[in-house]
Amino acid sequence: MAELVLSWARDSIDTEKPRLDNLLEQVNILYLNKDNTLTDFKDINDERTKEEDDVREYKCIKKRHVVPQKDPVANVNSPMNGTVLKFNINPENPISPKEWLVIADYQTKDKTFMSLCMLNGDLAVLSIHCRTKAHSPPDSGSEAPDSPTTNGMTLERAVSLTPLASMTVPRCGFGLKVVNNKLFACGGYDRGECMKSTEIYDSQTNKWIPAADMSVPRGRFSTEIVQDVIYAVGGSNGQIEQKTVECYSYETNKWSTISEVAKAKVSQALVCVDNKLYCIGGCVGPNSVPDCEVYDPESKSWSKIAPLNTGRYQIAACYHKGLIYAIGGTDGWNVLGITEVYDIKTDKWVMGPSLNVVRRGAGCDIVNGKIHVVGGSDGSNSLKSVEILDNNNFILGSTMSIGRANVGVVSFNNRLYAVGGFSGKKFLDTFEYLDPKSEEWCSYVPAEEVQKAMKNGNAST
Repeated sequence: MAELVLSWARDSIDTEKPRLDNLLEQVNILYLNKDNTLTDFKDINDERTKEEDDVREYKCIKKRHVVPQKDPVANVNSPMNGTVLKFNINPENPISPKEWLVIADYQTKDKTFMSLCMLNGDLAVLSIHCRTKAHSPPDSGSEAPDSPTTNGMTLERAVSLTPLASMTVPRCGFGLKVVNNKLFACGGYDRGECMKSTEIYDSQTNKWIPAADMSVPRGRFSTEIVQDVIYAVGGSNGQIEQKTVECYSYETNKWSTISEVAKAKVSQALVCVDNKLYCIGGCVGPNSVPDCEVYDPESKSWSKIAPLNTGRYQIAACYHKGLIYAIGGTDGWNVLGITEVYDIKTDKWVMGPSLNVVRRGAGCDIVNGKIHVVGGSDGSNSLKSVEILDNNNFILGSTMSIGRANVGVVSFNNRLYAVGGFSGKKFLDTFEYLDPKSEEWCSYVPAEEVQKAMKNGNAST
């Protein structure tokens, strides 16, 4: 892709008086033609196309990125005045004022690339963001493939140029739920420090907003939602395991401690069925346990149910078609790929289909009527891979842009979100979602949210 941008840039400047400021200091939106050439949207002459969302968004971006006019008399006394410094990739050869070269490029995010280049003899850094165009603009010289690609890379059409906002802090082993049509993240840990902070993501403004702190710092715990109230169970404050259960009300923006568990556990799974919370497995001290309990918020009481066949923690769990699925996890020694299925009516766990890849600390939820198991760790590496339960077998789905272990996963607006986690190198404050149309993971604001923001006069997206 960087080679195509260089080719477009070389053809776009005045060869007699080359000036790169307009290219380097502004955002440029380019269309990829079928013949693998690029066309600037400003060169599209069709009146109808000028009114399209892409072009209008381009105009807004251009207004925000006006190139300042340089004062010819400024800095006349600068010691560097009149001195031109050149860089050449091969210092033994004469410096070429016409050098156009991609020195290196690197994928920083999903469909985002940074490239170090020589542009007409100047060293420059290009930032490239990719998305699809549903049809070809007139006068582009293209026959409009439905999904233009280059070098095996699909360009996303259904997204904007705006990256999804990062959380205020990185979070790993935290709680994530949807409340009042917003993502709600709470607690977790960053480099071992457990947190009690919470924050809410509004997709229409693309902002994370702080909410009320939890009662105590909590990491390696689980959350569930019952009638718009979020429950946090167990976990650790970084020193001792927690027995308390607390809940959050969006209406009052307050956390309240409401109960205690019989046995303090960390890294247990939590699933809501018929307004009751099912707590599955977990870890007590150094030992994984098979114990399972159910909590009734009305009576504020716990009851034991059948234990797992295999004691484990860091399980991915969800309720689907009348059954509770407990997927993967670890027994403390081995990372597991097993699935156990619980029938509430019979109070029994039976073995289900195995994963293709063993994983602990994965997240899961339902999208398009199927269980999706996202990320996790195989014991050595944080995983990008996703597995989908289809006809009682797990098949591999689209991979994320980055590995995420102890990740928060939730289904919202027919999209599957993967938030935070640990990449294997750093704790993450970023998130991405599985686009239902392209079936690819994306880390840019959906185009529909931009359109909503434009209608509402919101400039943040």
